Amino acid sequence: MNAQTSLGQQERGKKKDAQPSQRTARPHDDPLAAQRRATAASLLTSLADKARSFRDGTLRARTQARAADALWELDAELARTLFRRAWADADTADREIERKREEDRKAQLASSGVAMQSAAPELRAEVLRLAGRRDRALGEEFLALLAQPDEKDPAQTGAGDLSYGISAAELQRLGLALKLLEEGDTARAVQFAEPALGRASIPSLKFLSALREKDAASADKLFTTLFARAAADPDSDANTVSLLISYVFTPFRYFTSYKTSGTGMASGPDTLAQDVAPALRSSLMRAAAQILLRPTMPQEYDSTSAGRSGSYIIIKRLLPLFEQHAPDLTAALNARAASLLPDVPERLRTAEAEGGFSLTPKPAPRDPVQTALERAERTTGTAERDEIYAVAALNATFRNDPRAAEIVDKIVDADLLRRVRSFTDFAFVQNALDKKDAEAAVARARKADLTSLQRAWTLERAADLLAKTDRSGAVVLLDEALAEARRIADDDPGRAQALLAVATRYEKLDRARAWELMNEVVKAANSAPTFTGEDGEMSVRFKSKRGGWMTSFDVEEFNLSGVLSALAAEDMNRAVQLTDGITNEAARVSAVLAVARSVLVKKS
Repeated sequence: MNAQTSLGQQERGKKKDAQPSQRTARPHDDPLAAQRRATAASLLTSLADKARSFRDGTLRARTQARAADALWELDAELARTLFRRAWADADTADREIERKREEDRKAQLASSGVAMQSAAPELRAEVLRLAGRRDRALGEEFLALLAQPDEKDPAQTGAGDLSYGISAAELQRLGLALKLLEEGDTARAVQFAEPALGRASIPSLKFLSALREKDAASADKLFTTLFARAAADPDSDANTVSLLISYVFTPFRYFTSYKTSGTGMASGPDTLAQDVAPALRSSLMRAAAQILLRPTMPQEYDSTSAGRSGSYIIIKRLLPLFEQHAPDLTAALNARAASLLPDVPERLRTAEAEGGFSLTPKPAPRDPVQTALERAERTTGTAERDEIYAVAALNATFRNDPRAAEIVDKIVDADLLRRVRSFTDFAFVQNALDKKDAEAAVARARKADLTSLQRAWTLERAADLLAKTDRSGAVVLLDEALAEARRIADDDPGRAQALLAVATRYEKLDRARAWELMNEVVKAANSAPTFTGEDGEMSVRFKSKRGGWMTSFDVEEFNLSGVLSALAAEDMNRAVQLTDGITNEAARVSAVLAVARSVLVKKS
């Protein structure tokens, strides 16, 4: 293969005839390693050239961005050009994705009154994360572009969105910073995040709480600056205070009360209150009281995002914290709440209890499943009672409540019974696998009304759990999973995904069998136009008159990257031959990137 491509020539201008060895050789390299890198570079530059003619904007953007990331250490100049092209394509594709999702949402609502959608790809965010990790200046360039055209004014509050007026550019900036933080690059994460830490928002507080888990001193310093700015900002209000308070008392859990959309709780992982310095906590409480008491008359609260009702709810919710940590401020806050109370509708006067703070233990909440069962017993209509049982069964399933199966059996309508049982059976299997109970998962999967893809996934996951202690048992399960995969229609992307999952497991147990199965994967990929070789996901949905439920999660073994990277490490030429046999454009891109990255990109 010749690593010199038209793209390489275009970007280097007069610098023609740059040979692979000049760009890929390293001191003390053995010839085989150098040749592998030259081949990988050739694959990527050729792929990047072809990407410009792809009709699919998502594929075009991702291909160029990922090729750029893999080529960075070999040719940063070329990689920057690819990143910029990827950004332009991602910008167009993101807008088209949003348009189509809105059409789909409206169609679902018109059809059933319920709309459920899996998370959409955010292509600009993907490009930004890859480019920002490689080059901070390039990341800042993309963030500046994001902030330009039709951005809403980030200073406008009261729109009722959970980000509390944060701009799209700031949101992407903090998303990149969080990703860098997760990868252990704390210093660069802080550099990217700082320009977006001037305003209290859920994303900014989430970043600071995540940073505190790695570097408490830096996080507390940034937070101190944040709440000092908030105290000086005349636009700060009760929602600002509620978000700031979360940093110390409820990290990753955020309560808001907007006059346009009511109260809301955004919850993350359960985390204990932070052990911050007393001086920081004291300063925060005083800044919070200053903001809450800033309006002098009830009508002045009308211009805030919380309004009178929201301000009342938040003050009442926070009063127990003031009683414990700043008792000298409680009298003024109680008086202010009393002055707002006459304007608060009766139905909202108890809203402060939602996620509220209390110095006394709260009574245990009622069991929602039992409540539903009692309501069903009082209902005379069969159809309505079936709907109540269906909802109760689903809620019990999500809570890992053993009553779920018993409740399902109470449903009379045959079609509803089948749909509920299918959903709850798969949820049971998923829970069993999460608990590493392969035997229970397999037993249920064999008798349950699951799809072939669901059953194949269950069996290959169970095989993975058994592999270390019972190799022969794992092989039996993989053969059973393979039989299920072959039952899936040729043009269904699930067939290629299921075959990939089995091949991925065999790569650890019997590599020769994995190579053999990959030929079948290639055939399946070519027969299924919608198979992409990435973004592997399992998604199960249930709709009823009372709403919709959906569970979805990523499935790495449905992707080409894992098994192809492992096989390429053993025999790159054979792996390249596999990619040459893929005619499905998206799947071929995934395959080529997997093979090339296995050589060029160091594993973190």
